[in-house]
Amino acid sequence: MLDLDSLDYIDLVVALESNFHFKVQPGDFLPLVTFQDFYNYIQAQIEKKEAVS
Repeated sequence: MLDLDSLDYIDLVVALESNFHFKVQPGDFLPLVTFQDFYNYIQAQIEKKEAVS
């Protein structure tokens, strides 16, 4: 478990949006509890973005 507080999550969302150029939806983070979950989420968002482009 990542054991992040609410400010950590906000910092993480800002970093993801800045570095990977996709918008994080508020409900997307609820099921993410491990680093593997975050990796899978980022990979899926990048793949979605590439499919649209």
